[in-house]
Order: sequence, then structure tokens, then C-alpha cells
Amino acid sequence: MSGRARSSGSDAGSRQKRKRVGFADTPTQLKSPCNKAARSDFFNVFLVGFSEKEKADIIRNCADEIDVKEVLSTSVTHLVVKLPTRKDKPYPYAALYYAVVSGAWILRPSWLALSKDGVVPECDHEFRNHHIDIQTPLLAKFRDIIKLCENYQKLRDREGCKIFSDSVFRRVFILANRTCEGRQKKAMLRSLIHAGGGSIAVDDSWRTIRERPSKAADLVSTIIIENGEDLSSHEININFIKQLLMRGVPVLYEEILSQLLHNQVVPNLEIMMTHAVYYWCNEHHERLRLSEEDLECVRKIHLKNADRNDNRGAGDSGARSTSQSMNENLNDKPDGSQCGVYDASEGDNRCSSC
Repeated sequence: MSGRARSSGSDAGSRQKRKRVGFADTPTQLKSPCNKAARSDFFNVFLVGFSEKEKADIIRNCADEIDVKEVLSTSVTHLVVKLPTRKDKPYPYAALYYAVVSGAWILRPSWLALSKDGVVPECDHEFRNHHIDIQTPLLAKFRDIIKLCENYQKLRDREGCKIFSDSVFRRVFILANRTCEGRQKKAMLRSLIHAGGGSIAVDDSWRTIRERPSKAADLVSTIIIENGEDLSSHEININFIKQLLMRGVPVLYEEILSQLLHNQVVPNLEIMMTHAVYYWCNEHHERLRLSEEDLECVRKIHLKNADRNDNRGAGDSGARSTSQSMNENLNDKPDGSQCGVYDASEGDNRCSSC
């Protein structure tokens, strides 16, 4: 298969200059971090599903040409995967979705075992969806991701994979906890968004957003929350979410990224805001209640953004055509918000467009 760039032995993003608050970390745009057609002399590998002891044993015994990365980044060209089991309670699926978008190899542990004395070809050790025997729902999900990876390979060969290329992903803030596990998850989500053509807002923006939500749209374009994170652990609440939505900043949990990938959707602001309003009003345990006036504000944000896109220069026409061609596979968006009346006395929640 083709359409993949040659891997590099160094991690170019490991050292970065300090950036001003709110400025996006824009990576070099790559079609994909690896090239299956052209073998490399160096292999950047990330291990998925292994215990810390297993990782240490692999690192100690692997070939010199193989560089096992502790943190996922866009320099990674190979994922070596241990299948999920019933014991794997959070399994790092975000790393697999990175491979879907980037084109990195998804390989069985046998590739490492047979590469101790020299790196063997990957093809015989690559996961294929029709080779996975489904025994648990976890394996069914894994096979769906492998099948998705094969579908996206065809897309990359034709036009590249820029699923997160719209302006709604130009400055994404990822909200995760500060534990080691949280930092690993944040790195996976950051790499996934980068590989899909998006960029990340700097961490310093969060303090300003939390203190002054009215400034959020100047600093970030979207906020993605790590799955399982409670709002209270970040000293925010449902009213804070409303303030961001009323200023055109969609806030969603990370599962939205996998939904978009499975639907093969290039999301714009309208799609992200529709999902966000629907989720917080209908699916979150603490339901957000919006009035008709609030919903009208959201509609004005959509119209204002559509007008801004219509006024862009001709240089953006290629990106828009790519989005349109991918969005031909778009499934139906969530239905109307079905939101109740919100108590307007809870803080200043006026829409910035009103």
C-alpha cells in the first residue's frame, strides 16, 4: 500500500518553544507518518495494551533499529498491539484511531518477537479484520477499528486524510487529568488530531478560559474532554459549559472523535455544536436546559460562521472540496435538541452573537 511518508528516528515535537496563550500548536501537515511501500532504516514504535513489565522486557530485547516510544506522537510509525481482554478496563483505543488517521502499521507482537536479530517485513504480522476471531464485545470493537483503518487507507491513497482540517479543529483544547494516565491519553488525542490536520491550543489557555469564559472563543475553537472525566474535578459545572456553547465553543467528550471517524465525517462548527447541544441537553446525567432564545443564539452562531466561510479566499476551495467529498458518507446528525427551558438567572449566559 502507498500514500505514507518515510518514518524518522527523532521525535521532532519533543522540544518546543514557549507559545503565547491561545496560539495553536500547528504541526507540519503530513499525509501520513509512515510509508508501507518504502522501508525505513528506523522504526518508531508505540506499544498498546501491554503492562509496564511487558514493555520493559520488549524494550530490553528489541532490535537496535526499533525505537520504542513511551508517549504517542506523530513520529510513531508502528503500533504493536496486545488484544484487549476483559481485564483491560481502560484500553487505549485512541492510539488505534491515531493509526486509522495517520496510516501507521497496526502489528501483532510476533513482529517484535521475530525482529530481535533484524527487522522482518511487517505485512505478515499486520492485523486484518477478517483474521480476528470475535470472542468478546471488546474484540468486536477492535475488529471494527481495523476494518475502519483499511477503509481509510483507500481514502489516503486518493486524497489524503484531513478529517480534522476544518477551522473548528484549528485550536483544540484537550481537558484531561494530570496523572500519568491522563498525560498519556492527552498525548494520544493530540496525535490523533494532529494526524487528521488539526492543531492544539496551548495548555496556558485553560486558566484564562476558566476565569473568563467570555474570552474562550478567542483562545480555543473546541474543547475535548477525556472520557470518564467529571466536570467537578476541573472546578467547572454545567453552567460553565453553557457559557462556552453560547460563545460558539463546542465542548464534547473524546468519543465524538471516534464517532466522526466511523461516519467518515469532516466536521464543521455546525456539526460539532449540534452534537454538543444534543449531548449536554439529552445524554449528560446533569441535563442542560436551554430556552428558545438560547437556541436562537446557537443558530446565529451557525449562520455567522457560514457567512465567514463563504467570504474566505479562493485558497480554501481545495480544503472545502475535500470536506465535501468525505462528507458524502455522513450519517444523519442528532435530531433537534429537545431541550427544556433554562433558568436564565444562573450567571451571564448570553450568546456572543445576540
